[in-house]
Amino acid sequence: MTDTLQEPSANAPRIELGQPFPNLVLPAVEDGSPRSVADFRGQKLALHVFASW
Repeated sequence: MTDTLQEPSANAPRIELGQPFPNLVLPAVEDGSPRSVADFRGQKLALHVFASW
């Protein structure tokens, strides 16, 4: 296994300070069904992002 840093793809959403979070669709923890970040607009949302390496 090699440790290589991958460049973000050209179509990856940009996350910028002071701007609304991009409308991502991610699997729900409960059942894996797709959930959109936009479903939570106007509500508090904690998005836990991690890596397992």
